[in-house]
Amino acid sequence: MATAAHRRARPVRRPLSCVVLCLALGLGALVPVPAAQAGPGDYPSWDQVRRARHTEADKVHEIGVVSTLLDRQETEAARAADIAVQRLAEQALAQQAADAARFTAEVVGQRRDEAVRQLASSSRMVGVLASAAWRNAGTASLLLVPANLEQARELGILRVVLSRTGRTVEDYRSRRNTLAAMESQAAAAQQVRDRTAEKARQALAAAIAAQQDAQRIVVAQQTHRTELYAQLALLKGTTARAEITYRDGVRRAEAYRAAQAAARAEAARRAREEAARQAAELAAQRAAQQAAAQQAAAQQQAAQQAAQQQAAQQAAQQQAAQQAAQQQAAQQAAQQQAAQQQAAQRQAARQVSPVAVPAPAPAAPAPSPVTSAEPALLTTTPTGAVNDPAGAQAWAASRLGAHGWGQDQMSCLVPLWDRESGWQTTATNPSSLAYGIPQSLPASKLASAGADWLTNYRTQVDWGLGYIADRYGSPCGAWGHEQSAGWY
Repeated sequence: MATAAHRRARPVRRPLSCVVLCLALGLGALVPVPAAQAGPGDYPSWDQVRRARHTEADKVHEIGVVSTLLDRQETEAARAADIAVQRLAEQALAQQAADAARFTAEVVGQRRDEAVRQLASSSRMVGVLASAAWRNAGTASLLLVPANLEQARELGILRVVLSRTGRTVEDYRSRRNTLAAMESQAAAAQQVRDRTAEKARQALAAAIAAQQDAQRIVVAQQTHRTELYAQLALLKGTTARAEITYRDGVRRAEAYRAAQAAARAEAARRAREEAARQAAELAAQRAAQQAAAQQAAAQQQAAQQAAQQQAAQQAAQQQAAQQAAQQQAAQQAAQQQAAQQQAAQRQAARQVSPVAVPAPAPAAPAPSPVTSAEPALLTTTPTGAVNDPAGAQAWAASRLGAHGWGQDQMSCLVPLWDRESGWQTTATNPSSLAYGIPQSLPASKLASAGADWLTNYRTQVDWGLGYIADRYGSPCGAWGHEQSAGWY
């Protein structure tokens, strides 16, 4: 599909400069003269045209009237054709929406049917368990203490059955609620499906009506168009073919300038988008670098804090060890002193009295000091249209010789229009409204090749080959531009 930048011009059989130069040399300068606006059906008669030739003022006036009528015909035909293509695009989008809604309704309907089956299964299970509870109740009562072992067994079975029944009833209620929700969703999906299907039918009817209206206008204008060109040629002293060629050249020049302006605008838009993308990427890179730097600083600070905590723990452990050593040394010194005192007392006792006195019991060692613990991330099909890619390619191959090309050009033409339209007669771009095998934009330009341009792939191929010959010289030239620029 072509984008909005790929605006097509009418096909040119020969260079525009040559056409204008030949007309200027053979006919003299043709200066447009404003003329009175002719009303609908105000076509000049041949008698009026012949009388107007007698004076220069009448001749200029009549030329203006005829030119105005030709311009009006072209404007009306182009407007009707563009509307037809727009309706075709709308119909394709409406059909896509209808297809999506129908698929959604089918999926929701399948889920609803599954919910119905699950609810039926739960209902059957509730009935089975309720029947089992009734059979096993017997003469036992939940309000009485069982009188014997048999009643106790029956009462236990009953309680198990009732417990399972309770869980199954809860499951049944849950599935019933699920079914109610699915019923609501299915009804809503069906309403959307029906509404979008109706819109698709209305869009199709509008597309068919617009297509028929465009074809009717082209056919109705054909007779008057031929006569108007003949009258214009009589007034100017030229031929109808020369007048057709001249007006066609003017239109092509205007279309070419419009296409170039659109291409420049598209290039500027892409440049702005690219600049914005690069700026966004640069900003993202800077933000990422700042975040990485902040994260690295935070990690370094955390490492320093961890090192300080570890050093503080080691110092506390060393201090605790020193205190423990000092306490142990003090205990040993106290024990030695106590032993010395005991020895001295025994010696003194022996000196005072020879009577053997039992040695006093050794003093109990002093209790050890208590130390504190160590700290620890959209193709549509208008009425009568024929989508035949093989037939369109065969017709294109047969028309290459008319432009002086060999069959080798098909190796470029086939991939070119494969990319643009897939060789589909009714290929429509919903965004730009480009249309047909060559993707003419606006679509009404195809009318210059024939009134059946909406539905006939031969007419579209003829127009496209003429456009390629005028702009690029050959299909391979157009294909090269398509590959480098993305459009042709």
